Amino acid sequence: MPGAQTFLFVCCFNHFLVHFAVARRMGCAISGLAPKTAGETKTEDAVAHLSKEQIEMIKESWKVIQEDIAKVGIIMFVRLFETHPECKDVFFLFRDVEDLDRLRTSRELRAHGLRVMSFIEKSVARLDQLERLEVLAVELGRSHYRYNAPPKYYSYVGAEFICAVQPILKERWTPELEEAWKTLFLYLTRLMNQGYQERSRHHQVGTSPKERNTAL
Repeated sequence: MPGAQTFLFVCCFNHFLVHFAVARRMGCAISGLAPKTAGETKTEDAVAHLSKEQIEMIKESWKVIQEDIAKVGIIMFVRLFETHPECKDVFFLFRDVEDLDRLRTSRELRAHGLRVMSFIEKSVARLDQLERLEVLAVELGRSHYRYNAPPKYYSYVGAEFICAVQPILKERWTPELEEAWKTLFLYLTRLMNQGYQERSRHHQVGTSPKERNTAL
């Protein structure tokens, strides 16, 4: 499976308001991941440091989520392609698929969903080791650049993950838990964007002007 399908994960807040409107119509209203105004923007320190209570909530909820890990992965990407069909362009195997019911039974989509869920699992496991988590997320962002998966897609996947797990967690899903997961995804997205931009700058420095124009 092409590298782009292996590494695409969590997604550009500049486009999220469009997703928010679609999500509300589909019965999954998500707030808090959309861009803030200048006075509302969280500082990097605030995003980087989940409270101990939030970390514990995420870990406990993950114990339930991982029991349906394959199901969540499929739901997450089917919803992604429903709300943002342009995301299919990043996926060689799925870009021409119009029948979303077919995707629900796709072994390839199941396998990719599991890889993305594996990244989330590793992130949850590193919540007490932020240095290791940062290395993981920054490297993932660098990989996105190599496989032509730009930052504008990162937040989309995180938003669809949140929609997908709510029915599974049922009464365990609370506003506090939702805020904890949003904070984690906001943090991961910032780090992935950092890795993407680092690799982009490195590439631009190492190419000729002609090659740079071609790359853009």
